[in-house]
Amino acid sequence: MFLYAKKYIRKLAPSISGAGANADNGRASVGQFEAANVAKKCLLAAVKANTRAAHLWSNLANAYFSMGEHRIASKCLEKEELATRELSRRELVADKLGALLGKQVF
Repeated sequence: MFLYAKKYIRKLAPSISGAGANADNGRASVGQFEAANVAKKCLLAAVKANTRAAHLWSNLANAYFSMGEHRIASKCLEKEELATRELSRRELVADKLGALLGKQVF
């Protein structure tokens, strides 16, 4: 299930315009949104099965971010940080979260 979701995130979700983007007049095709939603559903199911899998939280954050849902993406990154046991990885996640929050407009 995770690999299925990852496939859609890599191929389709990056082309979806988020908040403030100006690519393709800010519109994504119905297929792109469907693919991103399928990826999110798969990742949410995988996260429910294993909440301590940091890589799942990271990919889920990427899916939400690509759809312009930055607040939810930041929550996923916080959960990734909690699930990460290695200190060096925690620092990377914290940097990523700080960059996301720095770009965020509330």
